[in-house]
Amino acid sequence: MVFYYKVRHRYDKSSDEELSLEVGDIIKVAGLPWKFKGLPSNPKGWLSGENQRTKESGTFPSNYVDYMGESVSPRPPTPPLPPKQEGRLLMQQYSFYRFSHLFFSRQQSAEDGSVTLVSVLKQLEEKINYHEPDISSKFNINRADVWDGAIRGFQRKSYCPMKRMYIRFTNDAGKDEGAVDTGGPKREFLRLIIHHLQHSCIFDGPEHSKVLSMHSFETLYNSLVHGLSKVKPSISDIGDYEIRDQLLSIMETDTEEKLCAELEKASSLITVSGAGHIIPNLKSKDKLIDIIVQFYVLVRTRSAYERFKDGLKTLNVLDSMVRNPRLFKDVFISKETVLTSKLIEDLFVVSVLSPEGSNRRTEEQKIISFWRDFLLDIEECESPVSLKDIIVFATGLDDIPPLGFSPSPTLEFNEGKEDTNMVLPMANTCSNILRIPLVKSYKIFKDSMKFGLQNSAGFGRV
Repeated sequence: MVFYYKVRHRYDKSSDEELSLEVGDIIKVAGLPWKFKGLPSNPKGWLSGENQRTKESGTFPSNYVDYMGESVSPRPPTPPLPPKQEGRLLMQQYSFYRFSHLFFSRQQSAEDGSVTLVSVLKQLEEKINYHEPDISSKFNINRADVWDGAIRGFQRKSYCPMKRMYIRFTNDAGKDEGAVDTGGPKREFLRLIIHHLQHSCIFDGPEHSKVLSMHSFETLYNSLVHGLSKVKPSISDIGDYEIRDQLLSIMETDTEEKLCAELEKASSLITVSGAGHIIPNLKSKDKLIDIIVQFYVLVRTRSAYERFKDGLKTLNVLDSMVRNPRLFKDVFISKETVLTSKLIEDLFVVSVLSPEGSNRRTEEQKIISFWRDFLLDIEECESPVSLKDIIVFATGLDDIPPLGFSPSPTLEFNEGKEDTNMVLPMANTCSNILRIPLVKSYKIFKDSMKFGLQNSAGFGRV
């Protein structure tokens, strides 16, 4: 008995045994697989058939197709385009490839080491219009619900990724924080959005190694730059420890009796992943495990993966990743920068010192030694604040970006006012300026820094 199905979702095969699908393709299925569940009109699991367009055969997920019937003629081939339309299509293709050539012609191969990540990122940044300050995508953000304000901004008709982002923060009381966005509020906003996404249900993993649920960094990155068909996930890519343990138990079986016992425990797992058509025995258990792993790592997260991939196509980021896989891999899957006191000290350069020999210059040099000791105390866990807190306070970011900071962070001195009992640190996150208190003793300096960093409510506000 022969059944026909029409494809309603695009599917890229992840192994040679599978079948790639394009929307509208007609798939011919001769008979039904072993342990088939459901009706031909509402199948469950995986089917095996022939794509009538490509004439290729293989397995494919049944939830990607719609049942058509037992006897349906394949769709006729697409008629050739009239000469004018064909010429127009060729010109569109030429324009696309010509644009790609012009965009990347200044780049040599990344494999020969002549291209740096900084040069590629700067080229991508050129697509954003920073030259016309009145042209911007505006976001009104309340710190109590950053994500809600972000959604409103991204859904606004005037939003365009090629416009610069202008962020306006309000506090919990609904009052404008008063910071004009020349860079700092935008960095703070993006940091808060990334933090929100990392802690949402679509990402999984350790605190500083979040990745799309059921993916590993290596698998996700390789699938983006090389394609899903080139990726072969393993059990270690599955983030759910319970599922991982079940598969490891199946893999370690050495007798048919033990295998049957483990498969009985994992029966729901096998059904959900569509591996029920595999006849269970010691010879086929590796194939069974591969199908389950493929489902949980690639198929199960396919929708989120495709949307993530579409997002990377903005401003040709994905194209640059494909062309420069080694350069972007270090950024995409590298761990968070390990901050040290020396790194922070070198990052924040004293902008201006008073004339040499003056009393003010002597005080400033003493404060610089206080600053360095404060960084060492943090590094040695002698302070409740962290080195990351300093970067967030001064720049709005919690890590050093690949392109570095622009402008470069600087260190200045804050004398405070005569009528105040405590001189606190101040910051200008748009200019990346950190103003440290000019005080008489290290204890006062340390207490002021801790209080200011732990109680800051906004940009340059303590």
